[in-house]
Amino acid sequence: MPFHRKEGKLARRQAAGVSWTRAVFTMDMVGVDAGKLLTQRLQAAKQPGVRILSGGLLLDLDVRDGHVSGGLVHFPPDGEWLTSERRR
Repeated sequence: MPFHRKEGKLARRQAAGVSWTRAVFTMDMVGVDAGKLLTQRLQAAKQPGVRILSGGLLLDLDVRDGHVSGGLVHFPPDGEWLTSERRR
């Protein structure tokens, strides 16, 4: 992702609704464009065990030993919830 950098570090700015500058950003993309680029790269990588879901809201990630191992997703149109098998 081509995040904007300043003095070699990720540049940050204050996003709407937050009280401090914590949002990283790109100069040429908005969120939808960044999401499309990430999806394209995930599809091209063809990693086993990686599922790409559309239309859901990611609400939580399972992180174990510094790696993402799953998460909690809600699909608002039909009220469906999806959790990873490793969630407790």
